[in-house]
Amino acid sequence: MNEELVQRIVDQCVVKRERHGTTVDVLQSRKFAELIVRECMDVVRDINQEYGGGSTVVNAAQEIAEHFGIEE
Repeated sequence: MNEELVQRIVDQCVVKRERHGTTVDVLQSRKFAELIVRECMDVVRDINQEYGGGSTVVNAAQEIAEHFGIEE
């Protein structure tokens, strides 16, 4: 697993909260999931550019977005 990528995404999803007088880090799981899906969409787009823009790959990124309910 690409630990650097995962850490970058986690860093965008952690917020500080006060709980019983203590500050804790809370992972926003929905945001984490959305960023993972967006990363997948970016991979598909990169492949599309690398291989000359075939419509099948372009549609794959859109299908991923629609499947997970992500608006671009």
